[in-house]
Amino acid sequence: QVAGAPTPNEANAAAAPAQASISIDSTPSGADIEIDGAFVGDTPSAVNLPAGSHQVVVKKKGFANWTRTLSVTSGTVHLSADLQPQPPAQ
Repeated sequence: QVAGAPTPNEANAAAAPAQASISIDSTPSGADIEIDGAFVGDTPSAVNLPAGSHQVVVKKKGFANWTRTLSVTSGTVHLSADLQPQPPAQ
């Protein structure tokens, strides 16, 4: 072991930052998914995210936006967005 050199575990952690898999579906399906302000796909979808805090927004025309702030470390997280109809404009 060289003094000051990272251990193999530290080197691997630096090379591959922690990732989490987020599985998102909605009722009704076919809604847009935005993560941290960027469009990533339609429901149902699975998205890989780096560890940390992320804002998830599920949008569908005629429905109120579904928003969650999610703090992930690793593994798989399942989100199910139950979209509520938006009241008609007066």
